[in-house]
Amino acid sequence: MRVKQCILSARVVTGAATLQPMPIPIHMIYIPWGKDQKLLADLDAFDHQPCENMRQYAAGFEVKLWTHSRIQELCLQHYPSIWRTISTVARPMVMVDLLRWLVVYHFGGIYWQYDMNPLVPMDRILPSPGKKARVFTEFVLGPEECLKAAAEPIRQGEPEEPLRIVNQAFSAEPGHPFIKATRDLILERIQRYELKTDYDLLFISANAAVSTAYDRFGKGDPTVELVSRPETREIMKIDYKGTWRTDRKPDRPEAARPAAVSPLSKVAALCKKTIKSVPLAVGAYHRFVQPHPHETAFEKMAIPSEWPETLVEAMPGLVADFGIHSVLEFPCGDYSSRKAEALKGLRYIGGGPVRKAIDRTRRQGRREGVSFRLMNIMYSCFPPVDLVVCRDFLVYLDYREIFEALRNLARSRSTYLLTTTYPLLNSNWDSALGDWRPLSFTLPPFSFPPPVLILPDRDEQRRPDRSLGLWKIADLTISPYVNGQQKW
Repeated sequence: MRVKQCILSARVVTGAATLQPMPIPIHMIYIPWGKDQKLLADLDAFDHQPCENMRQYAAGFEVKLWTHSRIQELCLQHYPSIWRTISTVARPMVMVDLLRWLVVYHFGGIYWQYDMNPLVPMDRILPSPGKKARVFTEFVLGPEECLKAAAEPIRQGEPEEPLRIVNQAFSAEPGHPFIKATRDLILERIQRYELKTDYDLLFISANAAVSTAYDRFGKGDPTVELVSRPETREIMKIDYKGTWRTDRKPDRPEAARPAAVSPLSKVAALCKKTIKSVPLAVGAYHRFVQPHPHETAFEKMAIPSEWPETLVEAMPGLVADFGIHSVLEFPCGDYSSRKAEALKGLRYIGGGPVRKAIDRTRRQGRREGVSFRLMNIMYSCFPPVDLVVCRDFLVYLDYREIFEALRNLARSRSTYLLTTTYPLLNSNWDSALGDWRPLSFTLPPFSFPPPVLILPDRDEQRRPDRSLGLWKIADLTISPYVNGQQKW
């Protein structure tokens, strides 16, 4: 775990000066504007939930929400000339771009884009021991991409730097020279250039400007730490909402006509589709003809076998309060003695999509009232039980498969679903099979009602708000469509 580099402050206690560590600040800025790129009349009329989520998520940090009035007060007191420059810029995004560097220079700590989702504890955003500033790699440009950017008039033939640096998140100690140099470069470009296109904004104040600043002032500074692109992707989900863009999107080219399909191929595809619509037939198809993608995707993936202490301790209450007598766990992992103790007196079915794993677990868990089955959450006929436990699995499926899996569970007429959810997430996003990402089932596109019970299931490596949410399956609206339109 990264050691927090606390900022020290002096205070007087009974006549003696003592040093007391103060929490590290996390700075979030929200200044609302409309599609016309003009500030809204009510500058406090925005959703404060992402800030409240961060305050709960980043326990031990001080989350500072900078609204227009608060940031104006800071600037007029300490940086009046900067405020005079940025208060009249053509686009509010330019103002925010500069202010993020200003507040971190002034106070130190972390800058975090308002509704962006962290994927790890926030102390991993801080500089490593021995470093004083930390920036992240958005992506690496190839030589052709760097030269292509040189064609932008504002660059005057100068290629873009190969390392594109994230400006949505960074950290530093107060007064760090690289942070000041970045702030000053952006300020100089605001004063020097006229903003005409969307790329001009990138060049003047956003990621392209920060990339230039890193190339000039950060790359050679041993106190500045650059995080690689793969690690950056493990740490944060970067959002590209594009509310600052004004350029007209290019028309999409006409889609190419699909290649002609032979009658034999059409018959083969129809047969395959028909087979997959029959549960018993599709099981045989994936056993003898082609393995289901889940079997190959999850064969090498570690399925959590040990239940968290919170679930073990909660089982007696679940049994008493919700009438639980039968449990189906998917995927089940190993049948440990701890799990066996928690399930004593209950009928237990363990299922999973990987044949070798189920065969191994069968040998370990031969007990009365305990059985294990090779099952696929997409098409297997699930038996009706009082409680389905699905921990750390749906987070590896794409939206389409999640909805299919949930509909399949609903068809079993089981009563309750206990599944992994992240209650402090700001938004969900789609992913490919096997790629982990957190999910909050109370947010779109799922929009479940609040869970009837939530159990902490803390993850020390990823998001610490991992939890197990309990829902009554009959209360869920499981459909990927609203008014005939797909939700995502």
